[in-house]
Amino acid sequence: MRLVLSVAALLLVSCGPQDKGAAAFHLYAVARDGKWGYIDSTGKVAVDLQFDRIMSLEWNEGLAPVRRGDSWGFVDRSGKVIVQPRYEAVLPFSEGLAAVRSGMKWGFIDESGALVIEPTFETVLNFSEGLAVASLEGKMGFIDRSGRFVIQPQYDQVRPFAGGIAAVRIGINSGYVDHAGRYVWELTPMQVPRPTVPPPGQTQTRP
Repeated sequence: MRLVLSVAALLLVSCGPQDKGAAAFHLYAVARDGKWGYIDSTGKVAVDLQFDRIMSLEWNEGLAPVRRGDSWGFVDRSGKVIVQPRYEAVLPFSEGLAAVRSGMKWGFIDESGALVIEPTFETVLNFSEGLAVASLEGKMGFIDRSGRFVIQPQYDQVRPFAGGIAAVRIGINSGYVDHAGRYVWELTPMQVPRPTVPPPGQTQTRP
């Protein structure tokens, strides 16, 4: 049978403290007869071809999103299923947490699979600098790791934090806020590069 290779190699670097200094290595996404897994650079199967879909470019913090049937979960780089496929959609891990969707609402799990933030949000994005984008009732803000809004949902669109600030938009006006929600650049008519997060109500699922 012909083996289908993904065009992108996966650079796998564990972010756990026990793995600091560990050598990075590559795995490559492959498929046969409609099932996906990973091989190493010698062609040896590292993760059995058993999944209906994988996110081959998004292996973060030692865990990869995989799909069986219509449900998503996570495996580690040995192929062990760490989070059983049970979610409608997921995002890759970031800062020790991953966004998951259940009942059309988004929450977060930790690396053991425990649900640490209940699925209550319309839209979310991964944590960055300790805060994550989340939306309720059509407006976006930022939550902390407890799921509490530290910057209230008030924006039409936002970008994740980077370098201590985040781009926000209300109507045609855009600006930048710090981690406390204070404006470092007041709202003004300008076009910030296209936001990462889709507006509430738009699909944020993985195929």
